[in-house]
Amino acid sequence: MAQVFTILYMIPDVAQYPHLRFDGDNVSDWIEQVDRIFERARLSDAQKIAEIQYWTKDRTHQKRVEDAIDQLHSWSVAVTALKSTFVIGDPRQLRSAYQRLKDL
Repeated sequence: MAQVFTILYMIPDVAQYPHLRFDGDNVSDWIEQVDRIFERARLSDAQKIAEIQYWTKDRTHQKRVEDAIDQLHSWSVAVTALKSTFVIGDPRQLRSAYQRLKDL
């Protein structure tokens, strides 16, 4: 008879990563870093979407993140929504937009 082992994963504690609190700038870098932690914890898309809003510096940013991903079920769609919401404070996206204009 085969044995089945279940490995439980804990949702990462945001208090352990104070440097990863989102303040509205560099959304691409922030998402990459937080996603690495979420992947290590093996969170599902739904868990990532539910948890991401708590990785912000203040209630204002938490509300903006929550509004951007409200009713989304796919992590990749949520990432796209967050990047488009916070595009102004993200030098990586601005640089790529500038490069696209320059290439025209």
